This record gives sequence, C-alpha cells and structure tokens, in this order.
Amino acid sequence: MQRFFFDVDDGQFHEDTEGTSLRDEEAALEEAVKALAEMARDLIPTSSPPSSITMWVRDEAGKRLMELAVSLSITRWP
Repeated sequence: MQRFFFDVDDGQFHEDTEGTSLRDEEAALEEAVKALAEMARDLIPTSSPPSSITMWVRDEAGKRLMELAVSLSITRWP
C-alpha cells in the first residue's frame, strides 16, 4: 500500500496532511475522481459566481502525480 495525498483548491487551498493508503496510482485516480465529483455536486451549485475545483494528487515524497479539475460556466443570451 502507498500513501497518496489529495490537495484541493475550491477558492481556498486545502492541503491534505493525512493522506490515504491505496494500492497504486490507478486506485488514487479512482479515489480522486469520486471525491472531485462529490465536491462538485456539493459546492458548485451553491457558489456564486459559478466556480471551479482543482485537485492535485501527491505521493509520499510530495511529488505531484496528477491534476484533476471541474468547472461550471453559465452563459445567458437575451
């Protein structure tokens, strides 16, 4: 098992200081996608103006392995 850290910026930066033990990088990606989808469901509809959420996955050495982002934009026409 390896420890992965999931840092999030949803308008404020939140550093994951505990991490999560997972079998490999692919499992970390799956965990990140699930977590980001939940955050988007909870945060984006209530934010004003619409915003974005970015997540970075780090390994135990602190190396960033991947970045995931979700955003919502609204365009209205008269």
